[in-house]
Amino acid sequence: MRKATALLRVELSGVIDSALAEYVRRAVEEASSNNYAVLMLLNTPGGSLDAALNIIETLRGSSVPVIGYVVGRWAVSAGTLILFCTHVAAMQPGTV
Repeated sequence: MRKATALLRVELSGVIDSALAEYVRRAVEEASSNNYAVLMLLNTPGGSLDAALNIIETLRGSSVPVIGYVVGRWAVSAGTLILFCTHVAAMQPGTV
């Protein structure tokens, strides 16, 4: 894993679906190309398992660090699975 020179902020909010999975794939690709770490802000009730597995595959193949941070209300169901696959995971006080 390369040392990052900056952060790319990626927001996962709302229901996790195939469009969100594609957004994450493109963001991680951009971060890798520019040597940025990814700061992934999660606020989701979950969603599609297939979409979550696609996001997880993207994160596992990342050549740059991915930091998961739960904000707002929650990261449950598929959101929890995604958070578990980040390199560093943290939660804002009061989130689930």
